[in-house]
Amino acid sequence: MKERVLSVNGAPLGALGLGTLPSYAPIALAFWLLHAVCRVQAGGRVGLFDVVLPVLLFAPWMLRPRAQRVILSVATYFAVYYAAFLPLLDSITARADWHAISALEAVIFPGQNPVIAIQQYRTPLLNVVFCTGYSLHIANVLVPLLFFIGRKDMDHADSYASAFLACGYLGFAIYLLFPVVPPRLALPEVSAVTPPWASHAWETAGTWFRANPYAAMPSLHCAFPFLSYLYLHSIGSRLRWVFAFMSAWLFIGTVYLGEHYVSDVVAAMPTAWLAAWWTRRKERRDEPR
Repeated sequence: MKERVLSVNGAPLGALGLGTLPSYAPIALAFWLLHAVCRVQAGGRVGLFDVVLPVLLFAPWMLRPRAQRVILSVATYFAVYYAAFLPLLDSITARADWHAISALEAVIFPGQNPVIAIQQYRTPLLNVVFCTGYSLHIANVLVPLLFFIGRKDMDHADSYASAFLACGYLGFAIYLLFPVVPPRLALPEVSAVTPPWASHAWETAGTWFRANPYAAMPSLHCAFPFLSYLYLHSIGSRLRWVFAFMSAWLFIGTVYLGEHYVSDVVAAMPTAWLAAWWTRRKERRDEPR
């Protein structure tokens, strides 16, 4: 990602030890401010998570070495999920929408909801196939990133990481504004498909670490592989076909598993596109003329 260097009285902030502003920064800032508003509305008192969240969001910006900044930014993103949503869980639970998406899909798909329809074809083999794809969520981000880092192509590593973070924090902001109950909880006809390898420990871990069970719209499980496809396609990499396949796998699989409505999957595509467009737009604007 091309960086926009900020200055104070003509001196770059990097020279003051404050680093530079990456292209995903406005979206991360907007998410942080929205989160603060939600915390106030929820009547929450300032606690540890309110200190941890801005540190996780903004500390990577202060790193000058690009490789360290890229790796730390992506690593802290997954911690941001828990730091952001754990303090708001009660508020999100109270505001979560149980019916809007299912009512919308009843209009779009008269007769039978697609989640209910596809679950009629459940088999042990398909359970394994789609649970495996769902479990590869993080790989859809790490594989392109490691591909660029392994080739010592830090320009693309930096740019891709920025697009990923823009996509992720945009999704987080939508989760805050519109928490949606997934079909496995909202529709009595839909059953959650448990991974065949799951044990009691697996389920306990899911209970402990699933900070926001109402993060359905948009589906970031679908947005990330689609973002990887869009980005790799834009630079002409053959690796894009891997993520075209991963996108299709998860578009179908998240609905099959009862984790998302079709509408959540559809919303993932413009979310990914918008993040990629925003990143490239800022990079072009900041390029030397």
